[in-house]
Amino acid sequence: MSMLSRLIVLLLVLVSSLFANSVFAVEWKTLSNEQQQVLKQFSGQWDALPAAKREKLAIGAQRWIKMDAPQRNAVMERFNQWQRLSPEKQATLKHQFKKFKAMPPEKQKKLRSAMDAFKSMPADKQRNLREQYKHAKKNKSQRQHQKNKQHKQKRPRRH
Repeated sequence: MSMLSRLIVLLLVLVSSLFANSVFAVEWKTLSNEQQQVLKQFSGQWDALPAAKREKLAIGAQRWIKMDAPQRNAVMERFNQWQRLSPEKQATLKHQFKKFKAMPPEKQKKLRSAMDAFKSMPADKQRNLREQYKHAKKNKSQRQHQKNKQHKQKRPRRH
């Protein structure tokens, strides 16, 4: 898959939730010349694509066109990072994203604010917080394991 194809797929993922229910089919001839250039690899199969996919591709192409070089480079880097993830990690992240999108807007806003605050911290403080989180998660898991073990030991055996 070419770099452009991968970028288009990434852009589709980013806008998929916005246009999942779209019923309008985008015709190839209605695309701007710039969109057609970005999507040229789809030109031969455009009419066979589902309407929702055509819509997503057209929107993704339009977003790509509006990006400046640094923005495009950032998107390419994020996409390359995504491609390097294992399928399991990708599935986990997709699941987390779906959970996030299902949250009420107020909770999403709080999480975004917390993430922005985290990103604005110095790298060493971020590292420390990540370590604290890892240890807290590990300790919680160990406590849960102990609790389950104790619960099994307390249950009378049935024969």
